[in-house]
Amino acid sequence: MKKPVINPSERNCPECMGTGFAVVKHPTRPGVRIYEQCKECLGKGRVAGN
Repeated sequence: MKKPVINPSERNCPECMGTGFAVVKHPTRPGVRIYEQCKECLGKGRVAGN
């Protein structure tokens, strides 16, 4: 399994906490979760740093 290449000028996405998935506030049913791609980082989990 290849390690992801981490660009030092990038940082974890503050919107999804680096997971790449949007935070689920209300699941559709108990025990069922639907994970959507984070709109801020487009599923990468990392965004350009300052």
